[in-house]
Amino acid sequence: MGRISLQGMKFKSHIGVYTFEQQYGNNFEVDVIVQSDKISGMTDELANTIDYDKIYTVVKNVMNNRYHLIEHAGQELLELIRGQFDIDYLFVKITKLHPPLGGEVDKVSAELEWFKGKI
Repeated sequence: MGRISLQGMKFKSHIGVYTFEQQYGNNFEVDVIVQSDKISGMTDELANTIDYDKIYTVVKNVMNNRYHLIEHAGQELLELIRGQFDIDYLFVKITKLHPPLGGEVDKVSAELEWFKGKI
C-alpha cells in the first residue's frame, strides 16, 4: 500500500461567512493525501495507480464553488474523492491564508479524514 500526497495547491476561492469574502474571495491552500493498494510502483502504467491529476481537478472544481465554511468544502472533497477513486484512506486539509479575524493571523485550517470501512 502506498500514499500520494498533493500539498500546497493554491486557489482564490469564495469561502467565508462575511459578505466581502463571498464577493472578493480569499486565498486558500489545500492538501490531500490518499492511500491505496493501487499505489505500489510495481508497474510504470498510469492505469495501475491513482492519477493525482484527476484528484487535482476534483479539488479545483470544489474550490471554484462558494461555501460559508472551510470544513464544509473539505467534506465535499472527501465525498467526491472517495467516490471516484479506489482508496483506503483520505486526508483533506483546507487552509485559509490571512483570515479576516481582526488581528494578525497567518492561517486557519480545517482537517478531515476518512478511513475505508468507517462512516
